[in-house]
Amino acid sequence: MIHQVPFVLNLTISEYRRLVNLKPWNRKWNNPDVLDIKAKIKTQLTYNQECCAHCGLPFKGSKGKQIEHIAPNANYRQPQFTFTLHNLVLSCGYCNDLIVKGTKPTIELPEHRFYSRCNFLIVHPYFDDPDDYYDWTDNNDRILIQIKNNEEKAKYSIEMFGLDSEEMSGWRAAFSLLNIQNDLKPISSDDEELVQQTLEYKK
Repeated sequence: MIHQVPFVLNLTISEYRRLVNLKPWNRKWNNPDVLDIKAKIKTQLTYNQECCAHCGLPFKGSKGKQIEHIAPNANYRQPQFTFTLHNLVLSCGYCNDLIVKGTKPTIELPEHRFYSRCNFLIVHPYFDDPDDYYDWTDNNDRILIQIKNNEEKAKYSIEMFGLDSEEMSGWRAAFSLLNIQNDLKPISSDDEELVQQTLEYKK
């Protein structure tokens, strides 16, 4: 249901030099001088990811796809990792929302100066295999997530992103059914649009 994200990002030496020249990186993510680099990163991520790195749901039917800083960039909590490629992933608008993730810590403080050596509090999209942290139960109308081996990272991730909510559980079941039906007999675009409208409906 949630899969480890393969790492595919790469920049040229000249692009790295441009980023280094912007140090310190506080307030630099939205600098006009890096718009082309950000566009390149998003293109690479989009080619690589069809689903949100945290909830595992397809971007179609979510609130769109966004480049997310795994170690938060909001309020400049860990500005030193602003352009660390392993810190950049695509997530849906829900999982990257300020209310959901926002400025909540994802790294145990004090953080290590090297990103890969930090102690992450959440299941890391690149470094961790979700199969080591989550189990799933299919109840037909809902697919429920469970914590495997009492893993603290799993607990924290489920709580942060609401992975055990009724809404998330229902979406998983709906998308799973849609995939099964597509495998057996591809549905029409009109039927698929109707399914998406149903998934996106809120009272």
